[in-house]
Parts: sequence; C-alpha cells; structure tokens
Amino acid sequence: MNFPSAFIDRIKLQFPEAHTDFFEALEGEAHTSIRVNKRKSASQSTMQPVPWSLRGFYLPIRPQFTLDPTFHAGAYYVQEASSMFLDTVLEYIKKDVSLDRVLDMCAAPGGKSTLILDHLNENQFLIANEIVDNRNAILRENLTKWGFPNFAVTQNDAKHFGQMTDYFDAIFVDAPCSGEGLFRKDEKARAEWTPENVQKCSIRQMDILENIWEGLNPNGYLVYSTCTYNPEENEVLLRRFRDKGYEFESIEIALNPSWNITKIEQNNIKGYAFLPHKTKGEGFFCSVLKKKSSDEPKTWTPARIIEKKECLSHYIASKYLQDYTAFAFQESLNLVCKNLLAELGNLRKHLYFKQFGILMGSEMKGKFIPDHGLALCSLLDLDKIVSYEVSQYQALQYLSKEVFDTATLPKDYVLLTHKALPIGWIKNMEGRHNNLYPKNWRILMDWKSRLQ
Repeated sequence: MNFPSAFIDRIKLQFPEAHTDFFEALEGEAHTSIRVNKRKSASQSTMQPVPWSLRGFYLPIRPQFTLDPTFHAGAYYVQEASSMFLDTVLEYIKKDVSLDRVLDMCAAPGGKSTLILDHLNENQFLIANEIVDNRNAILRENLTKWGFPNFAVTQNDAKHFGQMTDYFDAIFVDAPCSGEGLFRKDEKARAEWTPENVQKCSIRQMDILENIWEGLNPNGYLVYSTCTYNPEENEVLLRRFRDKGYEFESIEIALNPSWNITKIEQNNIKGYAFLPHKTKGEGFFCSVLKKKSSDEPKTWTPARIIEKKECLSHYIASKYLQDYTAFAFQESLNLVCKNLLAELGNLRKHLYFKQFGILMGSEMKGKFIPDHGLALCSLLDLDKIVSYEVSQYQALQYLSKEVFDTATLPKDYVLLTHKALPIGWIKNMEGRHNNLYPKNWRILMDWKSRLQ
C-alpha cells in the first residue's frame, strides 16, 4: 500500500517507537462492524461486541448487505467501530446534563446521528445538519430508516447555529478532515492527502468551532471528533481554540485498559485516539469539552403546539400519542415529538429545514396516502395495520420495485414485513398492485444471480 511520503515522515516523528507497527497494521484488512437499532432489533449475542459501544458488533466477514432486507428496514447500521466510542461519551454526558436539544453539526451520512437518537427519550430531539445537498439526502434516508422521529434535518452553515445563543445542551462536531484514519480502506483518501489539504482542513475546523460556540448552553458539552491522526487537526487545534479565549474544561472519560484506546493529554487538552496497531477499528480522534460559564442560559419561549391529526391514532401505538403530533410540511404530514414542534418558532428564525421527523404521508381527495417513512417508524402499532410477511426473495423483489403475486391480499394499503420488520407499503388493487418503495432508494444490483 502506497502512502504519501510527507505522511510517512510525520508518522515516524509522531510515533517514533511504534511507526513500524502502525504501518504494518494499515497493510491489514479493515474490520466490518454494525450497530443494532435498539428499537427494532435485539442485540446479536453470538457476535463479538465492540467493547466501547452499547449495541455495536464486529462481523467475521463483510456480507453483501444489499441482500439483507432487514438492513433496508433499519434493523442495524453499518458503522466503523471506532466512531461508536460516542456511546461511551454520551453515557458520561447524560449523567451531567439533560439532552433535551442536541445538534449534530456535520451529520451525513448519519451514523453518529442515529447513535445519538438511541440515547434520547420521547421528549428530547436532535437537529442533524448537513450543508452538502447530496449528502443531506443520504442523511435523511438513513434517519428515516432508523425510524425514531425525534429529529429534524437542516442544511445550514455553522454561523447560523452560533446565532442561537445558549440553545443546545450538546453539540457534536465530526469535523471534515484530511481522512488519514481511512487510509487502510479508502484509496481515494490516500490519493487526495497533501500537507496543504491538512492546513485547509484545520482552518475549516477552527471556523466551525468558532461559529457554533455561542449556540452551546453554559455548562453544555461539545464533542469534537475527526478521522485523522494529525495533531494539527486534533489536540493542537483544540489548544489553539482555547488560546483564542474560548473557555472550556477538557473532560476525562474513563477508559477500560483492555480497549487499548490511546489517551492524549497535551497542554491540558485531553483526547482519545484510535490507532490501527492498538485498537480494532479505523483511525479516530475524540475530545469532550464542557463549556465554562457563570451565566444563566438564555430562556427560549415555546410556541403553541399544533393539534394532533386524526390519522396519528390509526398507525401509532397509543402509548406514544401524548408525546407526538403530526405537522404539515412541504405537502406532507410529518410525525414529530411535541417538544420539537414547540420550538419551531425559534428554530425557523435561524435554520433552513429539509425534513421534520418521519414523513407520515399526504392527503389526496380526502384519503390518506402513507409515506415510506411511516412504514419504517419505530412507533408503529402493527396490530392496527394490514400487514403481510414476505420471504427474502419477495422482499428483494419489492426493494427493487418489481411486482409479485399479491392476489390473496386485501384491496388496501398493505404493509410488507420481513422477519416481522416492516419494509414498506404496496397499494393492492384488483389483479395488480402498486409498489410504493421510493424510486431513488431501489436496489439496482443483479441480486438474483448473487442469491444462487
């Protein structure tokens, strides 16, 4: 494997006694890991757990995930094991502050956002932001598949969040970086790396931190992470951020020695590094900052809550109805938690929204047409819905937007399930059916030959 010469030289200086082991590890195979959706699937106890994650598991080999309908149903997320360290970080933060309002600043493709959602209750919410349009679409797809509606997706610059003074209890910044931690599995990351690009990334990272800082509550937490080994983008950057006058405490997170995570501490900046020759995962850096302030946080006045739509009770489990409502946005009804909707007046003053919670569907000629998002919602009451269990083959037909025999099914909207997990709707009619799976999500590969 070829590495940029300047990268090699720096690693030799950075790890003078371990650089040989470092490069040998990068020549090895990348590990495959998944994180199980706690609201849709039980933990897979037969798999090797990711030790710093609540529901993360290593796979012995990388399967063809496209052939697994439960993957499309949001039963799990394919996520790099090192980045699941946020599970440990969130467990620490939750003991000190209530995560009522959380921001994931650079959220696409959605791994960290879905992990954060697993730590929120029905009254808390996440703002997941992504500025790049095509990545924003991927983020919305993955959050929809995860199925927990306590989120909104925005497409804003960091400065817009900084204008929301003292708003967020926690902000997560997985900063755009030089990508050194991906060198083992991403040839493009190696090809694009240059010292000049490292400096550009460092400038951009500082700009993000400075712009969002005012949006964090006094005594709130900012979790900064990258997928690079470079100190200029990690601990050195955070030291420079502090030296500019931003006051925070660098938090120490308790580590199990068996995890082999490398603790970094320089100039009172604490960080946690995942190195390829020590931990089972790709390169990752994380640091937890607690904002210092003697000021009381600004008070935000909630808006009037819009009344619940009647269609909610036809699909959502009764125990959730007190905490959720339906909100009309962009010609669709959206399932959102009431606390998020109560903040809508404040949020819309500063942010450009792409999606609120889970898309439920739309009304046409007095009839409700369910959206695919509703099928994947983790709050569904399947006893209220006409459903039909399909085989793997039929599920893949559906996910490819093919048609199959549904002659025995009632003439209605029917929710297809596989292994008891909803995968989507069909509209069954006399002698035919309409496949309502989103066209831009459909499987394009020749899956039939791969099943043989």
